[in-house]
Amino acid sequence: MISTQKAPLRVVVTGYGPFGGRSVNPSDTLGQQVSQMPVDGATIEYRRLDVNHDSVDGFMGQILQNPPDVIMSMGVSWKPQLEELPENRVGGGREGETHPAGPILPGHPGTVATDLPTEKLEKALGGFPGRRVGTHYSSSNYQPDRSAYLCNYLNYRLSDAFSGDSAQARATTAGFFHITENVSKEEMHLALETICKHHRDSLTTA
Repeated sequence: MISTQKAPLRVVVTGYGPFGGRSVNPSDTLGQQVSQMPVDGATIEYRRLDVNHDSVDGFMGQILQNPPDVIMSMGVSWKPQLEELPENRVGGGREGETHPAGPILPGHPGTVATDLPTEKLEKALGGFPGRRVGTHYSSSNYQPDRSAYLCNYLNYRLSDAFSGDSAQARATTAGFFHITENVSKEEMHLALETICKHHRDSLTTA
């Protein structure tokens, strides 16, 4: 008899390590917590990235060689939100900046829309008690990250690689959230469940 059981989704959650004199990065703490919470039909791996471009480049090289089904990345900021429109730009003169100032990927688009299902995430998070993480649907003053720093750098690399209609893009759903210390593991777990369901649904309709 041929088995009809589907293989579990392979999910990678990332956060960043210490930076700027902070011994604990909230995205590291939250990433570890969320990765330990089960998602039906998925196996979850946590990866902590050092706060420099070389670490992000190394991570991207690995996942492009062996892409997981889902990547949910997080970084700390003053405003928790889904980062929907990463920019092809790196600044200069900040801690951890080893990439030259200028475009992240020369010749690529100036901005790329996130690969994550924004509308589905808004619907799911809209009903979460004590919701913190916003989208442009829930915030009239929503502004995408324009820091030209590592969070935007990782988000642009993910969106450039996995948005669109190519086979590589369809194989992986990936994107980035900014979080703060008061974002709960339960809220981000709900976000991860929503992303995983979206990815499974996309496989059945492809």
